[in-house]
Amino acid sequence: MKKLVLLLSVFALTIQLSSATPIDKAEKKRIKKELKGYKKNPEQYKAMITNYKTTIASNDSTIDVTRKEMLSLNTQMVEQQQKMAKLDQELQECKNKPVPVCPTPPAPGAIPATGSVYKVQFGLYEKFDISGYFEVPKFIGVEKVDNLNAYVVSYFDTEEQAQKFKADLRKLGLRDAFVSKYTDGARVYEWGKNPKYKGKKAPASLNEALGK
Repeated sequence: MKKLVLLLSVFALTIQLSSATPIDKAEKKRIKKELKGYKKNPEQYKAMITNYKTTIASNDSTIDVTRKEMLSLNTQMVEQQQKMAKLDQELQECKNKPVPVCPTPPAPGAIPATGSVYKVQFGLYEKFDISGYFEVPKFIGVEKVDNLNAYVVSYFDTEEQAQKFKADLRKLGLRDAFVSKYTDGARVYEWGKNPKYKGKKAPASLNEALGK
């Protein structure tokens, strides 16, 4: 009992010393009454102290967890700031780089401004004019047809243009010139239009045309 009285006295003294404002008579009377109640019921006092200790321990644990979370967040914030600084530096470096200027590619068939190149002339005419066909650049190429080389000039948007060009080539002495049709990227063989089979039965397939 003496220990209990001593604890109550210390508790009351602690409250008085820790209070920032003076305690009035009414408050002192209330505290004395509360202490008398604890004196009569020490178990209640013990339960209160235990509850205080538990609450303080829980708060300390919560504060510790919060402190660790704040430390982690602060570390993450520093890392993000460093990344942003690096990205900003890269952006500035990119802005300071000169914009590359690509050279203008020469038009198909145009003679390069530097260096030496060569052309092959296959005719010189005064009245024979096929320049209209080349307002849109044409390309001379080769296609493999069952190990045979087919030399072609491409391409024409309409069969009428191709037929006119074929006729002019024949005037130049290319008697075997004929028009080839392509649909969806694949060649369509129209043997009946080949001058080789004029007045003859046209083959039904490429193999038949090649004598296979």
